[in-house]
Amino acid sequence: MLAQQPNASEIIDAMRIDKSYLSRVLNKFEKNKLIIKSKSEKDFRASRICLTDKGMRDLNALNELADQQLDALLKKLSATESKQLALHMNSIIEILDQKSAGQKSEQDIIRD
Repeated sequence: MLAQQPNASEIIDAMRIDKSYLSRVLNKFEKNKLIIKSKSEKDFRASRICLTDKGMRDLNALNELADQQLDALLKKLSATESKQLALHMNSIIEILDQKSAGQKSEQDIIRD
């Protein structure tokens, strides 16, 4: 779980993404006024990252759209298909939980 105002290192660890990729994304978000960066009180080398009001509105709109798309897909499934999907999703969660319990390797980090 990320802090409400995470720094880049916390985002990298949580999302397992490449530092340079995150830097490009954050710069684009800042340019589009979706985030603001402020110096960390604990570590002068780090910046805390916070969504702006515009960023929060855009995030909420994207979440709402994703929910609508998912609902539309799930409504098409039969009861049997829904059960199968739930079982497979549980299997995915178990695999990912086991993987995240181990150490991250370079190959595990998502690169652009």
